[in-house]
Amino acid sequence: MKKNPIYLIGLLLILVACSPKKGNQFSGKGGEGQKTIASSNSQFSPEEILLEEIPKDISHNVKKDNFFSSLDLVNAKKIKKEGKVFYDLTFEDEESLTIMATFNENGQIVVL
Repeated sequence: MKKNPIYLIGLLLILVACSPKKGNQFSGKGGEGQKTIASSNSQFSPEEILLEEIPKDISHNVKKDNFFSSLDLVNAKKIKKEGKVFYDLTFEDEESLTIMATFNENGQIVVL
């Protein structure tokens, strides 16, 4: 039986979100306020955007995907890295579990 890679990626995202955290990769006061990704190799330039500003290719792929379409989209950030643009989307499930996924401008899931 052939598995759809999107389901496998979704499962991986859930496992990562549910796993115990070792150390703190974010900076901020007590988990509140703006969180920034610590990166030594590359420069990230995140910019919070309105959900309506998400490119149509990404919105279309999220809506047609069985996993992501069952989640609530709660936040979106536009990230510029090495001259390319990516979109970091934050979803929540019915139990308020946070799931994050990063997409390129063509609507494909990527790992930064």
